[in-house]
Amino acid sequence: WLAAGATSSSAALRLPALQGLMNLALSSASLRSVLRLAAVLSRDDTGYGAAAITEGPVAGTLAAASSFLDRMDAQFDDVCSSLAGGGGGGVSGDVNTATFDELIGCSVSADGKELTSNAGAGVGVLSLGFSSGKASWDCKIVTDSRGGECTAFGLCKKPLEFESYDRSPSLWMYRAYNGQLYRRGAAQHTKEKFHPDDVVHFDLDMDKGTVEVSVNGASQGVLWDDLAGHTIYPAIAFYSSGRVSRIDNLKCATAGTKRALAHVKGAKDLPGIRGVGTELGADSKTISIDGEAPSMCLSVLPPPEGEVSAEFDLYADDAEQGKTPPEFDTFDCRVALNDDIGEAKTEGPVTFEILGDGASLWTSPPITGAKDVHTAQVRIAGVKKLTLKVACGGPNANAHAVWVDPAARVAPWVWARRAATVGGKPTSFEGVVYNLLNIARLYSREAMRAMRTTAPVEAGGVALPLEIPFAVQADASTFEATFELLSELVPSVSDERTAHKIVALLQVVKANLRRLAISGLDAAQAGIRFAGDDAASESKGDGGAAERESKEEGDGTLDGLHRLLLSLSGEPGKPVPASVPSEVSQEAAEVLDIGLELFYPTPAARRALLDNLVSTGGVVEVQFHWPATADGADDTRYERATLLLQSHCRKAGWRCDVLAEWGVCLHTVIELPTDAPSTDFLDSGLGAIMARAGFGAWTFPLGCTEPEIKMKIERHATFDRAERLASEPGAGWVRLYPRGVGSVEEVRKGAAAFLAAAAEKIAAEEATAQAKAASDEAAAAAAAAVAVACVWGVVGGGRRVGVGVSTREARRTGCAVPCDATRGARARPLVAGDSVNAASRLLRHHQ
Repeated sequence: WLAAGATSSSAALRLPALQGLMNLALSSASLRSVLRLAAVLSRDDTGYGAAAITEGPVAGTLAAASSFLDRMDAQFDDVCSSLAGGGGGGVSGDVNTATFDELIGCSVSADGKELTSNAGAGVGVLSLGFSSGKASWDCKIVTDSRGGECTAFGLCKKPLEFESYDRSPSLWMYRAYNGQLYRRGAAQHTKEKFHPDDVVHFDLDMDKGTVEVSVNGASQGVLWDDLAGHTIYPAIAFYSSGRVSRIDNLKCATAGTKRALAHVKGAKDLPGIRGVGTELGADSKTISIDGEAPSMCLSVLPPPEGEVSAEFDLYADDAEQGKTPPEFDTFDCRVALNDDIGEAKTEGPVTFEILGDGASLWTSPPITGAKDVHTAQVRIAGVKKLTLKVACGGPNANAHAVWVDPAARVAPWVWARRAATVGGKPTSFEGVVYNLLNIARLYSREAMRAMRTTAPVEAGGVALPLEIPFAVQADASTFEATFELLSELVPSVSDERTAHKIVALLQVVKANLRRLAISGLDAAQAGIRFAGDDAASESKGDGGAAERESKEEGDGTLDGLHRLLLSLSGEPGKPVPASVPSEVSQEAAEVLDIGLELFYPTPAARRALLDNLVSTGGVVEVQFHWPATADGADDTRYERATLLLQSHCRKAGWRCDVLAEWGVCLHTVIELPTDAPSTDFLDSGLGAIMARAGFGAWTFPLGCTEPEIKMKIERHATFDRAERLASEPGAGWVRLYPRGVGSVEEVRKGAAAFLAAAAEKIAAEEATAQAKAASDEAAAAAAAAVAVACVWGVVGGGRRVGVGVSTREARRTGCAVPCDATRGARARPLVAGDSVNAASRLLRHHQ
């Protein structure tokens, strides 16, 4: 109604309605309202448009629109922080208020960090989850029988299906009693046992999908490496009543710039600072916190029944050096009393407090002894001066207070916002639209950052909300509004500013499609209607489904958007119109990839897509991380799949090249001839190969889900494979290049160049390591004992590579895998008649 009023022919109605539409968008943070506002202001026929406005009533409305942009932009930091939980992308929850909030058979302490088991089996799951980035925390058994512990520490993915530590498919658990590991209900190998008062430290890296654990500082290595694609929550499980455990020192790392306060110029001379770095500042003692020796600390000694403060101007150094300030977003640290006081207690409790520009941001509980460590992580966006205060509530004997690793950080979205081109203050409504879509793009990009490694919600799970302020509103009305606005802009795509607006809108569409795909909701629940839905809904059983698939396309919610995207990206194998800039066509292609399942919702539609893509042949590139591991051991399924692909191609008479670099990737490049049954191969043939290799079910266009092996329809033969490897989630990819996109030689050349660059990087790293080892006499002696490497042929027309060929020569030939001579007793070339399993075992004999 407001949008209609804002496009009315009556100026008296138009301007108030426009102001109302802007107020609605701000108060609701609705993406749909933002898109409608952009559509209204893009119209030239109602007084808006590109003309500069300097006076009159419309000038006042333009000023209001400019103010609207500032207010929308001002919420960017808060929205991004809520996406990130205050600590960088991919955090679900708040690190300061995280508590055990999902309990089965347990009760929780007042501070929310300590669990007590009340039943035979129980589990507690923390409220803070991670889908990307890094986090760490400590777990400790408070009460349990030593040698007869009934406790396990680990991780959980929600929803928690049931509470059994050894059988739940939702849990990864490390058992105290015998060190046994469990991966989602399956027993693995064992690690060191742990007991009451032992500190079990977790280092979670969701960018790699791994967690490394140590017990009292002794590393147990990476316990699990299959966490990518999930949102992971710390968890504690019990299998007897009366047991107590707690979690402490929870921290999530914030990407971006870090400024350690211990390194701030003049920190040592600040009032109240007693020691900096590792120095306690008394009797030549060094800082030790709970047995550790942190290197970037600030120590203070508060006066009896008094307080001491140190104030830091976060931007003084930048101003002095003429630098642009980095806009710090987060401050984190740990606080404790130094270990040198031993078992002694302070007579007056010590309290730590963090203040920003005079306002209290965080206060610790009273601390009276060593090893009582507390973690703080607070928002400091906009704060200029940070004050660290320590108070003592009585005599100050033993009040050796330490700020451990205090640091101000810049969140990743701060740099993203600074690098973005939003434009200056608009002098026309076209300028308002330009800035408006650019700001919406920034919101959507940060939403995509948080969703990049988030796996789709499994059947029966708790669905994700479809709305993120100013970034996502994944329903039919939003997609229709986006399509209408794109339709208005596309005719002028050759104009640079218009192209920039289109790219911004496409990034908004991409975030919304991704959210809908992972939400766990059926598209119909978001109001999405597919071609033939009405007819299908009137039929029942299989006949209704068949009728739905046979209906004419064109009446679905996303069909118009789909056709427009194809016109911008170019159908695979066909040239992109000359008027479409490359950045627009590439972005449109990415949107098509994200929404593939929604744009082709039925098996019949997907089969028709395959027929169209490979009707004249093409190239398939199967790319795996190599080597792959599972449960801490080598995972041979990927090599088995590669050998099976070679076998299939040999029988079919197809060209098949394998290129590999140990420690990087294993590529199988297959040429699909024009007259080959390529559709069957990509649909059912690959499914059979993946199943024989030991992977989960294969479907086009989704690929495999366990492990995640993505199907990608490539529209360009050349792209940055290193960048893709860093950004694309999954353990592998099946890339389809239709005939017009690239030849087998082009694809092979691209893969070879990527592997060569990776090999060069590995060689440089090896050379650095060897130079370091050469300076160590003992290491040099050990290196001299290494046996000569031998290699054996994998592919290359039956060519054999014999003993004595160097690793470098093996890499140069591109057809051999290096093998350590000490393990090479069974290493030999593959020969006719070898079974796939025998070949797979041979393939493991590499360096």
